[in-house]
Amino acid sequence: MEEEDECPELVPIKEKSTGPTAQIPVTIITGYLGQHR
Repeated sequence: MEEEDECPELVPIKEKSTGPTAQIPVTIITGYLGQHR
């Protein structure tokens, strides 16, 4: 049941980051993973 509590929490966060702010963290994660390769 703990997993169900985490699902709804990620839904509103993703909906709020539908703008350019969502692309910023994605680029950071992609760049961090690419450099760590």
